[in-house]
Amino acid sequence: MSLEIKPADVPVAMLVGCAVSEYETSLQSLEMTGRELRTIRALIEWAVDPVPPLPAVPDTDAVAAFAADIDRSQPPQRLALRGALALVEVLPLRWLDDGPLAPLGDALAALAQLAYYGDLTVMRALGYDPERVTERGRAVRLAEARW
Repeated sequence: MSLEIKPADVPVAMLVGCAVSEYETSLQSLEMTGRELRTIRALIEWAVDPVPPLPAVPDTDAVAAFAADIDRSQPPQRLALRGALALVEVLPLRWLDDGPLAPLGDALAALAQLAYYGDLTVMRALGYDPERVTERGRAVRLAEARW
């Protein structure tokens, strides 16, 4: 009998390595620990599961965006989000898919997806060019003499 262990069956703490990358070191100014940053990365990878042509999570600013959102939050929200990250770190990710933790999983997945899909590289890979949209809006405003 073969025992197949899937990433969703083990706690994030077992998936994340102990080494702190240069990228994570550059994010330390956000007052997030390397462990929290690795948990955020695992959470985003779980929530988004990018496949080519979408870039891998480390090739985007998704971890930095998620961490910055936490860092800019009000103290009660910051405490709750960091607590949720600590909980996610020790629980199997599949527990966030169903059961009593599903609402927490849905909320964290939404934040992770916002962080990932808000990256300019990801937007362009999906065919969205925000600069072009902004220019079109400016042209309409000028043509219609708005604002």
